[in-house]
Amino acid sequence: MKIRRSFMRGQEVQIDYWPSFTDLMTGIVFLFILLISVYFVQGVRNSRIQEQLVKEIKKEQVIEVFETKALIAEELSLFPAGVKEGTQIVKRNTDNTISIIGDIVFPSGEFRSSAIRPEAQVALTELANRFEKILQNPKYAPYIHMILIEGHTDDVPHKSSDGLQNHNWNLASDRALSIAHYMFKANPALAQDEYAKYFAVGGYAQYRPAVEYKDLDEVEIKKAREQNRRISFQIILKEEALKTQIMEYIQITK
Repeated sequence: MKIRRSFMRGQEVQIDYWPSFTDLMTGIVFLFILLISVYFVQGVRNSRIQEQLVKEIKKEQVIEVFETKALIAEELSLFPAGVKEGTQIVKRNTDNTISIIGDIVFPSGEFRSSAIRPEAQVALTELANRFEKILQNPKYAPYIHMILIEGHTDDVPHKSSDGLQNHNWNLASDRALSIAHYMFKANPALAQDEYAKYFAVGGYAQYRPAVEYKDLDEVEIKKAREQNRRISFQIILKEEALKTQIMEYIQITK
């Protein structure tokens, strides 16, 4: 109940009264508008925060996808079995491919072959196990299109054990295939369709050297040839998966 003061004939008279229905409705409407305003402002603020969080999450996802090759290369290259007598058997290259030194894995000399040396088997078995773990990892598997096993030789013509001269493409391809067969044998899970579908082999012969021979002396050429005789693992990502992540990020940042 409120008190209304009235002045009549110079006298102050107090009149008690109850707020009218109109007064009550006006107050309720005002309170409702105030609450709606506060809710709207808070909603806009929360929406902006949520939008920013979505952008940050998507940004992290895009970065993660582009780092997939680097992360896989790091996991494949860093393990004790990859080192023999101080020499890195399995190493990561600047382009995030993985290479195995050819002379440690295969016989060198005049008659070269694709037979794997016993001392290299421990490292190859560990490599096979790591490939299985990578293909099981939901962080990597959705973006992997192919694991290409590449055979590389030096520029010296290949001679087989029967003395016949064969093209280095034969030797390079045979060595890549030999690595694939050994890994599938060492880890039978890789031979299953679920994982085998990712693997492919190819031979580049001497045409993609790790070190060019131009302007090198004899000693340097010999070292270059040692580095060029290698097996490389190329992780090829799915273009569509990359494109999808990029387009989603572009859409939410417009």
